Amino acid sequence: MRKNFFITFLLFFSLVLNAFDLNESIIYIADDAAEWPPYVYYERNGSQKTENIVGFTVDLIDLIFSEHGIEYKIDLLPWARALLEVEMGQTYKMILGANYSEERAEKYYVSNSIYQTTGYFFYSKKNNPNGLNIIISEDLNNYIIGGIVGYNYSPYNISNDYIYNRTRNHDLLVKMLHENRFDVFLENIEVLQGFCYIENICLLDTSLGYEKIIDLPPTNFHILFTKDSIGLALKNIVDEGLEKLKKSGEYYILYQKYFY
Repeated sequence: MRKNFFITFLLFFSLVLNAFDLNESIIYIADDAAEWPPYVYYERNGSQKTENIVGFTVDLIDLIFSEHGIEYKIDLLPWARALLEVEMGQTYKMILGANYSEERAEKYYVSNSIYQTTGYFFYSKKNNPNGLNIIISEDLNNYIIGGIVGYNYSPYNISNDYIYNRTRNHDLLVKMLHENRFDVFLENIEVLQGFCYIENICLLDTSLGYEKIIDLPPTNFHILFTKDSIGLALKNIVDEGLEKLKKSGEYYILYQKYFY
């Protein structure tokens, strides 16, 4: 029993020490250069992007880190590079939002769920004016699917290897869809709605058809952390802070700011 107590004490002391060290430097956070509105995106001044990065998850992290006096800086990188940078952990220690996969759980510490999204399929009304015969996720196997480089599509019950053609961002994804490079792409409706708020793309495109995949449960999104002592300390701070914000109701007030 004394041995178990000693191990527990060392673990607690290590986490406290790591949290203290976090106050002495800036935590660098990565996310997707293609943006992920309304969760993470560049603030607009009219139609022009500014350098200011905003969104639901940005506000959430700001609330949690301010409680601990932790300074941070967010950079939006190409998604595949963002994942690699945080995996290596030399500069960047966090990614603000990613869905779960076993492969990611092996490479990163994964926070508790920070929000949920709803999976839809999107098709071109120009190429398929009568729509597509997709009701459940199994029906996706009958079509050629496009996607974005580095994105994980396993929540749609398909292998990531099955994505025929991948591109860098949603603008190009919609363009390639209308060019008949593939039949369908998969995305969370909340994200496509988010793009409507900041740019005249996606759901504002009247030639873009979309429907819910009825057998898919909501997808949980998480923050990913470098698998080292700093990443573990950050994960514990975020999980604890998230629980505290939900108990106080601040989480839901913040959520309503972006989704109602």
